[in-house]
Amino acid sequence: MGILENFSLNSKKALIYAPQYEYGTDIAEGLIEAGAQVWLCGADKATLDTIAAKIGAAGVYEYHQGTKAAADELANFIRNTMGCIDIFVDNGSGQHMTGWCHSY
Repeated sequence: MGILENFSLNSKKALIYAPQYEYGTDIAEGLIEAGAQVWLCGADKATLDTIAAKIGAAGVYEYHQGTKAAADELANFIRNTMGCIDIFVDNGSGQHMTGWCHSY
């Protein structure tokens, strides 16, 4: 087995919250390239659909956080559609961290 096979994400399932913010799409593309099936979730379905089509994501889920009912619906989506989550990325802050170098 080669060294890169140790880092393979084949058959892993990832959910990325708010991929439209900085680094979210890059993270999703990296996970897909490593073999993961990636779903996207967030409040703007049109944006999610655009990103999913661009990167080849497995699917999207429109999620409006803030209520227990919304969290329960997300949990049901995960159970019924994804089965489980191996990787979760919360990219929802949209904030730049002090001290980081941003090249744009």
